[in-house]
Amino acid sequence: MPDDKEGTVPFAYQSEVSEAFEQKHKAYVLEAEKRGEEDGHRNHPPVEATFVSPYEKSLRAKYQTALSDLFKQGSQWLQELCDLKVRGLQKQIQDIRDDPELITKKIQTALENRDRQFRQANDNHLDKLKEIENEPSWQAVKRDFEESRDRFETITQKHGRKELYIHIPTWVYIPLLIFIAVCEVPINYQVFVSFRETPLLTLIMAGVLVLALPFLAHGSGRFLRQFRENKSFAVLFVISVALIVCLSYYTALLRMQYLSTKEGVLPDHLTNDFWAFFIISLVLYFVGTIGSFLAHDPSIEFTEVYRHYMARKQTFERKHSEKYSLEKTERERFEREKRQIQDDFTRIKDEWDSIKLTLDRSLSQAIAEHDKVLVYLQGFEKKINNCFKDAVQLYRDKNMTFRNNHAQPKYWEQEVTDLEFEFRPMKELSDYPRNE
Repeated sequence: MPDDKEGTVPFAYQSEVSEAFEQKHKAYVLEAEKRGEEDGHRNHPPVEATFVSPYEKSLRAKYQTALSDLFKQGSQWLQELCDLKVRGLQKQIQDIRDDPELITKKIQTALENRDRQFRQANDNHLDKLKEIENEPSWQAVKRDFEESRDRFETITQKHGRKELYIHIPTWVYIPLLIFIAVCEVPINYQVFVSFRETPLLTLIMAGVLVLALPFLAHGSGRFLRQFRENKSFAVLFVISVALIVCLSYYTALLRMQYLSTKEGVLPDHLTNDFWAFFIISLVLYFVGTIGSFLAHDPSIEFTEVYRHYMARKQTFERKHSEKYSLEKTERERFEREKRQIQDDFTRIKDEWDSIKLTLDRSLSQAIAEHDKVLVYLQGFEKKINNCFKDAVQLYRDKNMTFRNNHAQPKYWEQEVTDLEFEFRPMKELSDYPRNE
């Protein structure tokens, strides 16, 4: 494939090379002015001199060295362009000419590589999904849910239903029991005040009845609702009713005794208060019992299995949602990876489909770049040569200015000869076969 990188690397050093020479040239110019003044005071070189003075020879040697340094650096630049671009591109073009099926082979290789990457990506994807599916905590939740579901389905077939027969939801039933307990607090507290105990102990004794009445109401409702599956519940229901009747009667009697200690209370009023308190307690009990009856399912077995199944189902759904999120993330990653593999193959295929045109264009650009660098180097040679002549002329002007005889040496009549140029026009390019 052709190298798409821009090959203008040598020109990154143009300013560095130019600045280095400018510094040397300034030093040479200053030296030429100073030396021209010194030699002028001594009338040196003599007027009859027909050969170039030693200083001008040394000046020529310095600028010639600058040319040699430029040639050394420039030759490296040109060689890099030749080796890295021109020759490489020409070799690729020649390979295609020698093997007309090369492009087809390259595309087939890229296609096989794409298919291999697809298979590997798919295997990794399936392994990842299997890893998510076999995660221990998920398998444990799934196993518990399936066991609970199988048991629930068996029970539903036995009872012919899939829902609880509950007429009052829990969020209504629980506040009802709390309300009954709260209603019992002030009534019972007044009853036990007659014992003349400390307020804390009085509150504790009253609390026994406060807790007992909702508890018995709850149990009575459940016993009455589910006694068909558990015959002992019928006995417990009778006991609960008898117990609450006794407690209500006894607390009503205590309240009547407490009220009898109050002034202005008539006996007839005491009898009415007794029955009113007794009936209120029973009413609260039966309200709680009915609430409990309506808040329970008639089947103990079905209730137990149903609630166990609902709890496992909720856990399963939450865990399944987490698993689904992980699987979705993995599928999205897999799709991105497949698109990237396909995009890479498409790019390579398009490049090879247009390889001949691309190589021809790249070779033309590489040769043009080579020509550009060569022209730059040749121009720099001329610049160094002109700077050399300027330095020599400056030396002679200063020398002539400070001479006593104001006569110039004979060899000054000759034109200053050019330095020896090392970059020859088009010579470097002549070795490069041009694109047909």
